[in-house]
Amino acid sequence: MVSWIQSVGFVDIAESLRSQSGVVAITEREGMLLMRKRGRGEAGPKGAGAGKGAGKAEVHGAAAPSLKKKSVQELENSLELDDDLEPINRDVAGIDIGSEEHFVSVPPNRAEQPVRTFGCFTPDLHEMAKWLKACDILSVVMESTGIYWVPVYRVLEQYGFKILLVDGHATKRVAARKKSDVQDCCWLRKLHMYGLLSGCFVPASDVLEMRTYWRQRETLVAAAASQLNGMQKSLEQMNVQIHKVLSDISGITGMNILRAILAGQRDPLVLAKMRQRTVKSSEETLVKALTGNYEEAPLFTLKQAMDTYDFIHRQIGECDLRLQERMAQFATRPAPRVASDDRAEGDRAEGDGAEDKEVAGELLAGTHEVCEQIGTIAHRRQKKGERNRRRRSKNEPSVDLRDELRRITGVDLTTIDGISVQTALSIITECGPDLAAWPTEDQFASWTTLAPNNRISGGKILKKTKRRSQNRVAQSLRVAAQSIHHSHSAIGAFYRRMRARLSGPAAITAVAHKLARYIYRMIRYGQEYVDKGQEWYEQQYEAIQRARVQKEAARLGYCLVDALTGEVS
Repeated sequence: MVSWIQSVGFVDIAESLRSQSGVVAITEREGMLLMRKRGRGEAGPKGAGAGKGAGKAEVHGAAAPSLKKKSVQELENSLELDDDLEPINRDVAGIDIGSEEHFVSVPPNRAEQPVRTFGCFTPDLHEMAKWLKACDILSVVMESTGIYWVPVYRVLEQYGFKILLVDGHATKRVAARKKSDVQDCCWLRKLHMYGLLSGCFVPASDVLEMRTYWRQRETLVAAAASQLNGMQKSLEQMNVQIHKVLSDISGITGMNILRAILAGQRDPLVLAKMRQRTVKSSEETLVKALTGNYEEAPLFTLKQAMDTYDFIHRQIGECDLRLQERMAQFATRPAPRVASDDRAEGDRAEGDGAEDKEVAGELLAGTHEVCEQIGTIAHRRQKKGERNRRRRSKNEPSVDLRDELRRITGVDLTTIDGISVQTALSIITECGPDLAAWPTEDQFASWTTLAPNNRISGGKILKKTKRRSQNRVAQSLRVAAQSIHHSHSAIGAFYRRMRARLSGPAAITAVAHKLARYIYRMIRYGQEYVDKGQEWYEQQYEAIQRARVQKEAARLGYCLVDALTGEVS
């Protein structure tokens, strides 16, 4: 429309069109062509707009400064449409999120100023939402820029907009283009209009609150570890080598000795008497380690680190209480039960996406069926593992959240080898208690970035690449995978086989991928985890290897003879 051309600053073109044979309206694409020709001096009245001020556009409102010529060219390029593509979402807007201001783009036929900027204050965000409502916008797309998108998301959510939060890396890979705030918001709107963007996962508000408490707790745990390093530095300066004879100075023996030193005790014999019987180092070794130069300055820094350490742990306790209160508000979720056809679909997903297809279904089955297959030895091993898992770890929450986890998820995730209460909480606080956002376990594994990233063409793998990501669920599962290196379970045997075949990091990723699938099946399908044991896994792997050798020998026209029995196969 002529009004649209006028809104981007080409007033002389609009006036010229009005004076020509009743032309009062043109299409957006025709307007763009005229704008391009006008920029080259091929259209418009002679001498019109020849000054430096030609080609300016106001996008900030009536009192806002005009766009420069370069910005107008960027706006022109971003608004070009492809006749071969049919828009899917027409009532959309794009927002380029910034720390101080946000650029908002709407379709050109919705407002005289299709691009406007709004501040970061709450009244400015409400003004943005009202303007989008006035432009008949139904859906809004924005990039997940830091944490600056959170206030905008919350305000727009109150006004009933359908919000699509996208990863900035995905929009950058669509096409090569220049980077600017004006062009970014228009580019986002255009991609969303044609349905070329997929949204990020945003949990519900109650899960977000629980996630905030848990992430704050993780930050405090890291800060407490930093204070322990400060304590070790002070001890090293005094040549008190207790941190070299104790595996962890934050244990009972270490804390008792450090607090006694800060209370004024200097006698190594008295301090060594505080040794717990579980400490491997002898009392004589402790006496030697506790003999040092107790100077005033290192003692002061040690006291400062200890006070900060105690304060941080009080803060962690408050986070645990808040987390317990928030989890108590979740409804009790019964153990999930699905129809047989849905379960079969989940099984097909496992067979299609797992890297160990030859050992499909090795760990998950009903308890009674597994006991019948593997006997009472594995069953006793399982009971022993359950007793071991009840031991509290150092950073475990001060309140018992295991029962709350079982109540809100309907299953006990800690029965899986390597999955502790902390790991289960990390997954639930990030993804929610039901994992309903992912229809299949393949999609969940892909979201965690633990699934193999293979480039396949023509049925052949051309390239294997690693997906770099800061996914917190993947990080937690990798830590859990490292803890089962010496486990005598089936998944422990799988880890050792993958480590010998590939490498340490690759084996950790493979086991973390397997753990992600087990967790998904337990929560979504109600399948129970039962460890079949290392012996069962090795027998299955040996049978698979034997079958492969027999198949290859038959293909080459040979027969295999058992060296022990002489049986020909």
